[in-house]
Amino acid sequence: MKKIFIMILLVLGIGSLVGFAQNTVNNKLKIGDTMPDLPIAQTYNYKGPEKALSQFRGKILILDFWATWCGPCIAAFPKMEALRKKYNGQIQILPVTSDPLTKVAPLLQAIKNDKGIDLFSVVADTAIRNLFNFRAIPHFVIINKEGVYIADAQEEEINDKNIDQLLLGQSSMFNNKSTVIKRFDPAPTFFNLFVPVTINGEKQKENIPVENLYSSSILTRKIDGLVLPYIWSEGHILILNTGISNIFNSLFGLVLTGGKPKSGHFYFFYDNRVIWDVNNSDLLKYSNDYIDDLIKDKDPNWRKTMDAHRFCYEMKITDTSDRVKLAKQAINDLNNKFKSLLNLSAYAEKRKVKCLVLRRTSEADRIAANNGMQTSLDKIKPTFYGSQMSGQTFYKFMMKLTIDLQNLKTPIVDETGFAGDKLIDINLDAKMTNWKSVNAALVKYDLTFEEAERVIDMVIISDKKSPFFFSTQQ
Repeated sequence: MKKIFIMILLVLGIGSLVGFAQNTVNNKLKIGDTMPDLPIAQTYNYKGPEKALSQFRGKILILDFWATWCGPCIAAFPKMEALRKKYNGQIQILPVTSDPLTKVAPLLQAIKNDKGIDLFSVVADTAIRNLFNFRAIPHFVIINKEGVYIADAQEEEINDKNIDQLLLGQSSMFNNKSTVIKRFDPAPTFFNLFVPVTINGEKQKENIPVENLYSSSILTRKIDGLVLPYIWSEGHILILNTGISNIFNSLFGLVLTGGKPKSGHFYFFYDNRVIWDVNNSDLLKYSNDYIDDLIKDKDPNWRKTMDAHRFCYEMKITDTSDRVKLAKQAINDLNNKFKSLLNLSAYAEKRKVKCLVLRRTSEADRIAANNGMQTSLDKIKPTFYGSQMSGQTFYKFMMKLTIDLQNLKTPIVDETGFAGDKLIDINLDAKMTNWKSVNAALVKYDLTFEEAERVIDMVIISDKKSPFFFSTQQ
């Protein structure tokens, strides 16, 4: 399961657990509306007639909205293709993307070379996309045989059991939650604070004035519809619908790196920097590894389990603009709260662990940027099947490697000695989620990954110790 943080993705402009797509047309279809007969402007590798959506009348039509930068969208392709073939003639799964043919064609060809799956898609689309009210992808829209929009669905809901029910005319098994997007203004606080008052004999709630607020914090279970996971501003932390591992990892990462720009905070965004050390094995259900195993086992209830183990947290302190101090106070506060709720707390310590160490194989510098000029954006090949970076910093290269290889159980450690602000040119023709494939592509740059033990900072989540607390003077 991808667990990429949105704030990192905004820096790099690449794939995510959940992508966010633009939607600017106000006249959206509602469930129960009939689909207009839109023309299909352009497709890649589609073997049928390229006319209009009406050509699919008489079949269940499942629109699969995706993008070339969306990892989970791409990961779902083999499953969708298998379902399309199984129900051939009864349903049509139609991938739809706004990305141009120049991006789609090389990616789908790379998938064919890698997995042997011959895929097709509507490309360069805006008209179909703008009919529907959603922001996150992958997203699925279901149209019945008569051309009526009957449901929205998430990827795990597109399965044999539900398709069989669709063919019987049923659609109540879809929760349609993905159509609900809650917008909010997180400043100055997301969770409003109030005091109960009685006015003229009537009980009411009166908001506490912002100017009277010195400090506050709150921890809740998951709240449906909130899609932005992290917001940091002066004296304010807001973390939404996030697992315990990621909550503590992001906070400890900030503390351990001193909150300095380009200090390697991104190394702590993933589970391979977290150790769950618990006596009560039931607590492991709160770990991301547990959810990953459910997904691998194709457990149909994995998302419900994940949702039941996610939290929202907010802390507001008006007397500090120091991000590290704020993170320490949030860790103290969360250790108190999670100790009371689950008998869990977190601390950081150095541990000897197996790592993936990037090092040089010679003194030659084969990645230095040719023109010594920094470009404005990464030039990145289609997601996960290669990476081209021109005039970008080595720091950003390490960040991208860490994101691409985030599902490794071993942390990544840089021992090349290259400065983070060093400008580089590098072109890797590799499957970026496979470290051995990346390693083969690194050879020409006299770089290599090696598996080796190192003593590094790790975040420990445990039920065995009294809660750890930073000194308020630190």
